[in-house]
Amino acid sequence: MIGVTGARGLVGQYVVRELLQHGYDVLAITRTPWEDCPCQQRSGVQLTDFPAFARALDGCEGLIHLANLPTPIGQDDTPEVFDNNLCADYHAMLLSGLMGFSKLVYASSTCALGFSFAHHRPEVLTLPIDENTPASPDNSYGLAKLLSERAAQGMVQRFPSLCIVGLRISYVAEPEAYAQRCSPDRLRSMANFDGNLASYVDARDCARAFRLALEAPLHGAELFYICNPDSMSLVPSPEAARRLFPAARFSQSLGRFQALESSQKARQLLGWVPEHSWREVLGVPSPEDLLHPDAP
Repeated sequence: MIGVTGARGLVGQYVVRELLQHGYDVLAITRTPWEDCPCQQRSGVQLTDFPAFARALDGCEGLIHLANLPTPIGQDDTPEVFDNNLCADYHAMLLSGLMGFSKLVYASSTCALGFSFAHHRPEVLTLPIDENTPASPDNSYGLAKLLSERAAQGMVQRFPSLCIVGLRISYVAEPEAYAQRCSPDRLRSMANFDGNLASYVDARDCARAFRLALEAPLHGAELFYICNPDSMSLVPSPEAARRLFPAARFSQSLGRFQALESSQKARQLLGWVPEHSWREVLGVPSPEDLLHPDAP
């Protein structure tokens, strides 16, 4: 049985259904009850309570950990988000090791880079961004994500049979949400670059990434960017890159609407290829027609 924390959340509901569709026995672990939960559920679980978390995982053989507070609170001057998220992540990793799981897949975030929720935006010196790009968040949410990634490295050293996979997921969109995020005025401005650098992933593809990470023959601690290959913008990517990161050099030519964040590693090691795009939903030409650097 695979436990899924945060199963009632946006990504969690898609992940639960993805696993069920592929024959998994799933346990939904939630803080508040999920009324239409399609699988066994244990609710009222506070993940910062270590014994309660351990009891909730009874009978599980693996874990997908999604439960975190999703953004900084207010002006980011209180420790609640940092304390909760880092503690919950640490508990998930430690329990996975102590309970003999072979795989833990958890939700990191592209916010670990440091651009989203930034008080002072970091500089990026090489594009496109990937798992080797230095990260320097200065906010509670991004810092907790980055430190959890570092904790994963320590936990697999302590528990050599445990593999921990962190997915740096981008802005997650349900099909019905594209129209609001993709208004013509917004697409032609730099607005979508303000938070997640105009990167995104469809909720259906995001769920599939978690399943593939659970199934992939990986070892140790691994980290993957999970975002579509095209940007959620009609501002040409080379132009946006020069405006955002004027000192950056390009490790490869950027396609006309290529995402600034690369999920090439996920494609290679997980076999993850996004199947859904905001363009298909709104009838905009497909990424294949637009990613080549010389496209008109």
